[in-house]
Amino acid sequence: MRPAWKIAVLDDYQRVAHDVADWESLAPAHPIFFHGPVCADRLPGVLAPFDALVLMRERTLLNRGLIEQLPALRFVTTMGGRSTAIDLSALAERGIPVSGTDPAPDADLATATMTWALILAITRDIVGAASSVRAGGWAGKAGCDLQGKTLGVVGLGKVGIQVAHMARAFGMEVVAWSPKINPQRASAAGALSLPLDALLSKADVVSLHLRLTDATRGLIDARRLMLMRPQSYLINTARGALVDEGALFTQLRARRIAGAALDTFGQEPLGAASPFRALDNVLATPHLGHATRNNFRFGYSQAVENIAAAMAGRPIRLLRN
Repeated sequence: MRPAWKIAVLDDYQRVAHDVADWESLAPAHPIFFHGPVCADRLPGVLAPFDALVLMRERTLLNRGLIEQLPALRFVTTMGGRSTAIDLSALAERGIPVSGTDPAPDADLATATMTWALILAITRDIVGAASSVRAGGWAGKAGCDLQGKTLGVVGLGKVGIQVAHMARAFGMEVVAWSPKINPQRASAAGALSLPLDALLSKADVVSLHLRLTDATRGLIDARRLMLMRPQSYLINTARGALVDEGALFTQLRARRIAGAALDTFGQEPLGAASPFRALDNVLATPHLGHATRNNFRFGYSQAVENIAAAMAGRPIRLLRN
């Protein structure tokens, strides 16, 4: 008979976890779903009774200090194959295994599609126009044409390549930069390889698709933001910390660039007092790039498999340092 573990399913902001996976198969284990973020100072008390945690990427920080205050913890599973929010060393010292999930088949496409939704929304002021209609108005701003403009793709990995391919449908020229890019890879994606500074100076729309590493943290800094043209837009569906957010706010407030569509931020959820909430040339969304029902179904189903395997003493999909 399976043990009656208590399972915390954290940060289920979209309220889909219960419906997209077979949690009943874990009985008598008992999952509890948290639909919003738990304040960091409350986490030790809230999570202390739980045997297993299900984490949604980097939404909750599981650091050494928190781990040391969770006496019942014996297993962690997270969405994705890596997480900068989990102290794997601290968990390993206590013999607590950590499992991840495989990439969902449509995860890259979901993020690429979200990128284009943001590009279209910010360049055509769709949200502003729709809000005007809802408030009883009618007129909206004149939109920006994309045909003949240049898309700059920063990070030509799986998502960046799909974003580049989609640009053809809008008649855009594509330029690209990655830390290890070569002209042949760029050409295969229909893009011209350029140095990063040259890309920022040329592109009408700059879209970020890099992993967050020590080398890429703050890559789009004040100097590089100054290279962008007044009519250009910045799109970020990757990680907020790729950008110096203070410098970006300064550029946007002074209208030195036309606008930004941001799906990710250095601190999430975005603070209620964040200055980005007040700028009319910012379109901010709550990290929706991967947030589709199919992706959640895939990830949470594997999380259930991971928990079942851990309860049987044979954990699978283990993450290592």
